[in-house]
Amino acid sequence: MTLLSEQADGPSKRTAGVKGELAEGCASAADEFELAWQHYPRKVGKGAARTAWAKARRKATFAEIAQPLGLWIRAQRGTPIDKTPHFATWLNQERWLDEPGHGVNRVQTTGDRLDGLGAANGGALPHPGTPRNLPEIEWRP
Repeated sequence: MTLLSEQADGPSKRTAGVKGELAEGCASAADEFELAWQHYPRKVGKGAARTAWAKARRKATFAEIAQPLGLWIRAQRGTPIDKTPHFATWLNQERWLDEPGHGVNRVQTTGDRLDGLGAANGGALPHPGTPRNLPEIEWRP
């Protein structure tokens, strides 16, 4: 992922108040938020989520949040929406720092059981919550 660079004499007005650089194609942290919001599965509490995003971006870079968020979103596929936390909750609890499998909140599927059988026959057991053959989230606007 390529990020926009800061000016040679320090952070620009666009990147003031955020840790690191902005995501490629984003002119502000607000643009980054809209990009993340677009992918987040539960669309409630947008104002609180926007505030939480600004707070989170002062603590962590876009990549430090977006990479675990993408993994977590993919792990949520098949999870009932009422079991998915609000985006503000996910950000305020700094869940991007959680272990990778924390997003698994679903019943084991047939595919999961088949993966387990493969591991029993000498194959590698995938980490629980690691989705198989799912497309990457494109973080560009």
